[in-house]
Amino acid sequence: MSPTIINLSAEAYSRKNDRATVFNHFFDILVQVGNLSAHIRDISDTKAPLDSLLAVMQEALQLDMSLVSWANSLSPAFSYTVIKNPCVYSEENDRYPYRSVYGESYHVYPNIRSAAIWNYYRLLRIVLHEMFRNIRLRLPKGVSRSKNKMVAFQIVEITKEMAEGICASVPYHFSLGEAVVGAVYRLLWPFYVVSDCAGSTSRMRKWILQTLDKIGHTTGLRQALAMSQRLKEHNGLDWLTVELDKMTDRL
Repeated sequence: MSPTIINLSAEAYSRKNDRATVFNHFFDILVQVGNLSAHIRDISDTKAPLDSLLAVMQEALQLDMSLVSWANSLSPAFSYTVIKNPCVYSEENDRYPYRSVYGESYHVYPNIRSAAIWNYYRLLRIVLHEMFRNIRLRLPKGVSRSKNKMVAFQIVEITKEMAEGICASVPYHFSLGEAVVGAVYRLLWPFYVVSDCAGSTSRMRKWILQTLDKIGHTTGLRQALAMSQRLKEHNGLDWLTVELDKMTDRL
């Protein structure tokens, strides 16, 4: 993360009121995740010592704890409502393209900014756990096998919960009338990353690709169609080079 941007952000914080504190704190965590991602990319090309790998894993876990603490500190003004979906998944109704709701529920948010900040929170947690997963796979067998099944299960469960939360926010984005283009634009990068996380399933990936196509065809956002096509052509993403700065532009 550019030091100039960080310094300018700090100056901007000093000129904002207390209501902006929640976004300032989140931005600080985002900067740390970006720096950690760059550090992992640097050591991925070398045979890093065990201590360095363990230190990176610990930092990723600490940042994840900071994100959870940040989320727990949010005021009720950011709270969203979970609505049960009457049309639950079945093999038959899943054949129809552009199903508006994924899973058994969807979210209603107080405003689009709240929806965006919750999705970026979920996305950052996914990125951190994917970092953790990739570093863990590089550890010596004797170390990586310690509590291996439990750690692997936790990573999948957390990323699955975060991915499903992002999917559950989609109907709200499409309900905003004339603001729908600006709203769904905020979904593109979360979708792009979620489509290949540890907690994603083939059904979720299929729904995400359909929704990206829907966004592209109904709003004219060609980036959505390009992302969908790229995901169809490639089986995976390089988690160590995820462009976190794309998130910064949308906060």
